[in-house]
Amino acid sequence: MKISAKGDYACKAVLELAINHHEGKPIQIGEIAEKQNIPIKFLEQILILLKQGGITKSKRGAVGGYFLAKDPKDITVANIISLTDGPFVHAPCIPEKKECEKSDSCLFHPLWKEVEVSISNILGSVNFEELSEKARQTEQIMYYI
Repeated sequence: MKISAKGDYACKAVLELAINHHEGKPIQIGEIAEKQNIPIKFLEQILILLKQGGITKSKRGAVGGYFLAKDPKDITVANIISLTDGPFVHAPCIPEKKECEKSDSCLFHPLWKEVEVSISNILGSVNFEELSEKARQTEQIMYYI
């Protein structure tokens, strides 16, 4: 499994939106890009993908920007990575594809499937409410040092 730059940046963008979720106001794209060190042109593409995937919403206008479409506790890292990068294991037979004609008799098919399920379970167990809380705690510690 390899996390792409798109997947990494998407997670960082969602984290920034989750950190600010309690304020209830949209965050402008420039602020997200600056705080998370994401190239703005790439972030624009990512936010469109996240919007299409039902993760974010946007508001137009001078006080517009992006915000989460649902509560951060309901968004997992697995949701974001599968949206941006697709399947967790890139094998010819995962998910079931026509590329592998011998998946029934292939000794590796069950192994790849087990790896896919394990990665999905791990990434699915971490939500953005937990991550945003850790980020806020880290900011407070760094601020007071």
